[in-house]
Order: sequence, then structure tokens, then C-alpha cells
Amino acid sequence: GALALLQERNSGEARAIDVVLLDWHMPQVQGTEVAEKILQLNLAVTPRLVMVSAYGREEVMTKASHAVDAFLIKPVNPSVLIDTIAHLVKPREETAEPAIMVPGESMPVGMLSGRILLVEDNEINRQVARELLERMGLEVVMALNGAQAVDFLCKEDYDLVFVDIQMPHAMAGDRERCLRAGMNDHIAKPLNPDGLRQMVCQWLQVGETDVHHQVTLEPAVVTSPSLTLAGIDVSSGLERLRGNQPLYEKLLAEFYQQQKEDLVLLHGLLETGKWHEASQLLHALRGAAGNLGATRLEQFAAALEKSLNNQPKMPDSALVDSFAQAFAQVMDGLEQLSPIKDNLELAGEGSVEVDQLYNLINEVDNKLDQGDVDVVATLPELVRGLQNQVDQMQLKSFCDAVVSLDFDEARDLLSTMRKSLGIRR
Repeated sequence: GALALLQERNSGEARAIDVVLLDWHMPQVQGTEVAEKILQLNLAVTPRLVMVSAYGREEVMTKASHAVDAFLIKPVNPSVLIDTIAHLVKPREETAEPAIMVPGESMPVGMLSGRILLVEDNEINRQVARELLERMGLEVVMALNGAQAVDFLCKEDYDLVFVDIQMPHAMAGDRERCLRAGMNDHIAKPLNPDGLRQMVCQWLQVGETDVHHQVTLEPAVVTSPSLTLAGIDVSSGLERLRGNQPLYEKLLAEFYQQQKEDLVLLHGLLETGKWHEASQLLHALRGAAGNLGATRLEQFAAALEKSLNNQPKMPDSALVDSFAQAFAQVMDGLEQLSPIKDNLELAGEGSVEVDQLYNLINEVDNKLDQGDVDVVATLPELVRGLQNQVDQMQLKSFCDAVVSLDFDEARDLLSTMRKSLGIRR
């Protein structure tokens, strides 16, 4: 197996394996267990370990952070994979080479080196910030709240800590209040990629030539996004996520599900005079909206938030109406982006031949193993084939997992359905 191969190849430098990619969830063993076993081999050349996990598995990352060098989120973007490996593998010779070209940046940049603790409770903002920081070559550890952050800081050292604070970002006096509270600096949401990099370089005391290492890559071809949504600058949102459109669409779907009732909630808070709670709702909404490219909604939410913080009373009705219009425009557009699961009808007899169904199940299984987002397109046919043959709630949960790109959960559910049908893999 893998351990035996590593013992053979990594007994010396000549044929040593430099990087090992580990799926965190394999049929008979967890990736974390394999990582720990590799570290216990006492190899002459220890490979760098990269854990590959489904999006939203922060608990896995936390558990495995002591054993692996980096994480990748499924579906894995090719450029992210290349950047990660380039960052982990040191050049054989320390020579000055051309720097890596990053799409959207006007000049070559080097990969930075540093360990970052990101403290953010909003999943969308957390993922956007993580993508931007890892794009620079930095290792990112995520904490979901202040208590978890303190626990991490007591156990390990970090070069920089980014903390989301519950105050109106990017408004007059913010920077001064942050500094008085003990922060070293302040950056506003939505995060600007160039501004974030400049700040990181400043606080890591990195100059133009002080990069961890430099590599040569062909510049990525920047194409126009195929997605068009009212009220959303898709190009801006995709840039923050390094062009990862499947992840971007997933975050947009999550934003819709999490925030679609915010307008109703806001009206209720304003009518009952709960100004602070209304300000907090707007703060959370506008941060995520801005990071996803919903610029107009972000601007009106910011204006409302500022109004409530300056004068805790009912805001101007024209401002509330403008916010409501921007909110409705974005939500109406996102509703049209409804996941495929909304179009799947879990009713009727199975309409796929048995042999074809078995082949389809194997095809879906393989795509899930590979983290292939094209698996979503196979759902309608698979659902037709499995009608009244498996538990319908289980089938719906499987579809939800696939559409949410939680391939590990989908694979487990498919395995259960496979066993109920008596189909061996």
C-alpha cells in the first residue's frame, strides 16, 4: 500500500516522494490516521502532506492541523492545486526564478510564507478570506469564535491573526477604534485582494525579494464568467475565489438560504425599536454580500447600518426602500439559481434499465471519489432509476449532499443505498 511505497521510495533522496495527497474520508481508514502513520515511519525524507476534504469540514481541518501541511477543498481547482504544491515543494536549487503569475494581478508576485489564524463566524466570509490568503501561499487555520481562537493561540504560534469584529467596518473612525482596542491594523469588507496582500506583506515584514520561494507558472487564461445574476458583479466575486465557479455558486446558494428572510427580520426589528440587533443583522448581511460581489446591496446595507449606529432610531424611509429594492433584486436572481435538487421530482416508478442503473451508480461513485462536480448533472437520471427502490428520504439527502458538493457525505449515502439494492462495488 501507500505506506510500503513510502518506506521504499523515501529511504533516500534520489526517488523520494515529495508530496502526498490524502482524502480525509476513505472506505476503511480516515486520512488523519494515514497522516499520523506516515509521520511515525521515521522516513529519511518526510513528504509534505496535503489533506483533501469536502467544503465545510472545518472540524476535520482542526483535528488534522497538527499532522498535515496544507488543506484542499473539494472540488479542487487546478490552479489552487498547483499553487499549493508549488508552495510546499522547495526548489532543488535556490536560484532566482520568475515569480508566479496570479490572474488579475498586473505584475509577478512571489509566494509568501507564514501561518495565519483566521477568526470569523460567517462561513461565506471565512471561505473568501481563506481563498485569498492561501492564494498568497500562506497556511490558514480557521477558528469559528473567540474562545476557539484563544484555545488555538495557547497551543500554537501564528504569524498573523485576522479577527472579525462586531463593529461597522469601513466607516469613519473604525481604524482608530480597532487600534485602541489592541489591534495592529484594520481592513474593510469586502476584502480587496491587492489591499489584503499589501497588509500581509507589511506585517510579515516581507519585501519584494523576501518570498518563501518563487516558481514559474503559465498565466491562467481569464475568461468571461458564464454566470449572470441581477445585482451581482460575478467577475468580482469569482476573483476573490480564484475563479472557482462551483464553490462560488455554492456560496451564493448558501447566501440565499441563510439571508433570504433578512428583509422581513429587519422590518420586524425596526418596528420594535431593536436598533442594535438591526445593525448586527445588516453588518452580517453586507459583509457576505460584498465578498460575493453584490455591491449595490452591500452599499445600501452599509448606509443603513451607519444610520442606525449614528442615530439609534427609525432610519429614513427612502433609505430603507432603496435597501429593500436592492435586496429583492439580488434574492430574485439567486432564486433562479436554485440548485438542481429543486427540479428533482421524487415520485413515480423507476425508469432506468437495471444494467444501465448499475453502470450509472458506478459512474456516480467514481465521480464522487474524484471530487468531480460534473456528478451533479447525473442526478436527474439517477433519481429516475432509483424511484421506489430505495428509501426516499435517504435519496433526497443524497441529492442534497451532491448539490452542496459534500461529496464525502454523498459517497456514504450512496454506499448505503448500494447495499440496500444488493449491488457490490
